[in-house]
Amino acid sequence: LATIGPGSYYTDNSMIADNWYLLTAVNSGILGLLLFLIIWLIVVENLISRNEKYSDVAILSSIAILVQILFLDTFAESGMYVLLMFLIALGLRKKKLTCFWK
Repeated sequence: LATIGPGSYYTDNSMIADNWYLLTAVNSGILGLLLFLIIWLIVVENLISRNEKYSDVAILSSIAILVQILFLDTFAESGMYVLLMFLIALGLRKKKLTCFWK
């Protein structure tokens, strides 16, 4: 737990959890945490079912982020979130990637 961030501006005793799962459970309840985990499970399962190199990169990135959010507030950094969503979208695309200049 930490006492930095936006929650510390309003009271003297505010604590912020660096664990994203705990933060999701507190903000959205157990149902919100379950939905969060189910959505990630579906995404990773769809990535595993595809046999492409970009899917492998997206799987490893997703697993790395899911482990990292145990210890850090990673999704607070918008760049990390956008990069992860880009890799997942690249891994889940329906068509092969072609270059427009060929």
